[in-house]
Amino acid sequence: MYFEMMKMKDVNRFIGREDTIIVDLRNEDEYCSGHIPGALNIPYEQGENIAIYVQGYRYVLLYCHKGSVSLLAARDLHGVNAAVFSLCGGIRAYTGILERS
Repeated sequence: MYFEMMKMKDVNRFIGREDTIIVDLRNEDEYCSGHIPGALNIPYEQGENIAIYVQGYRYVLLYCHKGSVSLLAARDLHGVNAAVFSLCGGIRAYTGILERS
């Protein structure tokens, strides 16, 4: 396995770190309604090459609505030089304060 699962309770220790990118894979409307602080919105269904955006980061945290899309995106990042994590339960499992755009 080339990525790991991370529980949402562990996300807070990565928020705001310069060596970490948090990627919200939901569509723009869902992202704007509330996202993990500092998360970058790269909607998975748009087919963007996420690997381009995560280059240079030590940790890559991916999340979606429930967790299934982030698993697909994590699989797609096979070969990147970073620790890749799919966040269990997606944004629905996040209990922190959401940022709104």
